[in-house]
Amino acid sequence: MSLSEKTPLYHVAGRLALLSLFCGLGLVIVHIATRHTIEINHQQYAERQLHELLGTELDPKQVSLVKQNEALYFYAIDLGFGQSDLQAERQESDEKEPYIDRVIESGRIEKILTPEGYNGDITFWLATRDTGTVRGVRVISHQETPGLGDKFDLSISDWVLDFDHRSLENAEWDVKKHGGDFDAFAGATITPKAIIKAIAAHLEENLKSDHEQIPSAVLKEKMQEIQSQHE
Repeated sequence: MSLSEKTPLYHVAGRLALLSLFCGLGLVIVHIATRHTIEINHQQYAERQLHELLGTELDPKQVSLVKQNEALYFYAIDLGFGQSDLQAERQESDEKEPYIDRVIESGRIEKILTPEGYNGDITFWLATRDTGTVRGVRVISHQETPGLGDKFDLSISDWVLDFDHRSLENAEWDVKKHGGDFDAFAGATITPKAIIKAIAAHLEENLKSDHEQIPSAVLKEKMQEIQSQHE
């Protein structure tokens, strides 16, 4: 083959290389342009899931939420706040801080990551009461295949609700086919076992921990601030 016959092949290869370069640059530009928006959307979704754990039916002034760091929050709930007899109770009480005494539930919300999902990491919120029971679980992100991952979505399945009110004492922390109290997914046990195992481990860790479950001074200050805003 003569040099003149080879030249068009080099031209084609050069054009393909140039096209690949432009496509690659385009993908990089799109990634950079959308990365911030994706991160914001993910953060907003995580925050919605966080507040959903505390009860969307609650009035904001009934809830005190204190952020310790990105993966740990403390909460307190006073369902009595706003009732018609609250003002009378304050007037009759000799205590200086009747509002603080009305707290009926407190606990912590932790962001948990387990790498033991079928396709990798699963991140979820775990809310636990100071009594040691689970208030709720909400999955934030996962890499499970469609069909398996759908089980985490409350609009499709109520699987995550089965953790509510569970504790180390009142549940066997495994899937039912292995003697536990929790349903597995059809044809799959690795994914649900990963979450079950992670929750049980954190419940045990909190039970053994010597640190105070609620930073009372911080919550006290926050709740007094809420009280003063609504007097």
